Amino acid sequence: VGAGERVLLTEKRPGHLGKNRFNLPYQIPLDFNEFYTRFKDFYDKSKEMSCEEIISSTIGLMENVADEELKKKIKSTKSTLKITQAMKLVSAAKLAKAQHNILNSRPYARELEDTIKIVSALVQGYDHEYLHEKKNNQSIMLVISSDKGLCGSYNSQLTKKVKRHLEETKEDVKVVFIGKKVRDLLPSTTNKGKTFTFAKAEPTFVEMEHLGVELAEMFTKGEVGKVYVAYNIFHSALAFTPEVKQILPLNVALFQLIQRHILQ
Repeated sequence: VGAGERVLLTEKRPGHLGKNRFNLPYQIPLDFNEFYTRFKDFYDKSKEMSCEEIISSTIGLMENVADEELKKKIKSTKSTLKITQAMKLVSAAKLAKAQHNILNSRPYARELEDTIKIVSALVQGYDHEYLHEKKNNQSIMLVISSDKGLCGSYNSQLTKKVKRHLEETKEDVKVVFIGKKVRDLLPSTTNKGKTFTFAKAEPTFVEMEHLGVELAEMFTKGEVGKVYVAYNIFHSALAFTPEVKQILPLNVALFQLIQRHILQ
């Protein structure tokens, strides 16, 4: 009580859930004699009542309390449902936008990669440092996952793919991350590097360019012999395939076979 007076609350309030089954006033002084007097009055009245009347009265009080509690829970549940439905609509809009961007940009990314490899294989005497194998057993892997959970097996399947690659390779792999979930799921024995963060949830082209340049420079300077990217290939909201892909050095062996076939 704000005035400093000590009292005993006998009815439920937001912070007090005591049930007033003895028909006591809202508050009584926190004094044993006063407490005893209030209960003595109830006891004296109850002696004049039959056992059935006492039971009926008690049950009635309990039912009133139960009904009030149930109404509050129903109201709270309906309020939560409205919030959840609003969040669902927002999430659906974000998912549709992300899916549209992925599916529309994928053909350009594939065509650009294939064009670079075909040109590199077909042009006579062409050479680039990204094509050179490095005599270095160290490599680096960029793992792209989410920052949060509640997305099914999106992160767990990717984690299994990364762990399998690390177990099977003979290379000394250092793992760097975009997103926190796979980093948290990988065992502590993993050689974990930095986690890249961005100003917003969707990184800008400049931010991704800086990231790519940093990894490429590690390769060109001979700090690592290979650069990998681990990610999920998107098919639908419920279907995706985890993938570990080598991006440096560029593998043009397949297109060199095409070149020989064309020249012959």
